[in-house]
Amino acid sequence: MADLDTQEMYMFAQWHGTPDLVHNEAFWHSCLKNYIGKCVTLPYDDTPEERLAVTVMIDCPPGTCGQCCRVYDRTAITTEEYKCISANVRTRIYIDTEGDKLFLRHNGCCQFLKDNKCTIYDIRPAVCRAFPILAPRETVSTDGIVFRQLQMRLLCQPALSSIKAMLSRACSNGKLMILPDLSIIPTLENTGVAFDQLTRRLS
Repeated sequence: MADLDTQEMYMFAQWHGTPDLVHNEAFWHSCLKNYIGKCVTLPYDDTPEERLAVTVMIDCPPGTCGQCCRVYDRTAITTEEYKCISANVRTRIYIDTEGDKLFLRHNGCCQFLKDNKCTIYDIRPAVCRAFPILAPRETVSTDGIVFRQLQMRLLCQPALSSIKAMLSRACSNGKLMILPDLSIIPTLENTGVAFDQLTRRLS
């Protein structure tokens, strides 16, 4: 296990030894309080099917939050996305460049967030469509195979609900259990399971 940060140590002190964290609502409430902004690696391959499974779980009605539009200093966009947005809005678009990369610059929040609603929702950038799914985490198995794990950012209640559902699914066969830092390990009777088997997509 990697070294724990302060919040993870706090969570371990509070919840270590508690059976069945997956179904413990007080634990998940504590996660939302203590792990805001945490990147959570899930024991699934980053595939279109798994991304879709997360996406359909997200219940975030327009106007209720907007936190995802405030947390970043900028949003990566493609040239095609910039052209599409430019063709459909009348306001000035604030852009940063980094080499050949383009970013929508934020001044406290995305300029297209109004009353907690995205004003370019139908043409929003791909990274916005994917959120809270992040770029995959590359992992090397014990036999040298590189695979990409699904990652999510715990930023709000809808993201937490999706993370909880995905981890619940992973633990549903009784072979895996969740730790207070939201990592997954084998249950005591399954400690011989190899690391690469743990982190691959579970059928």
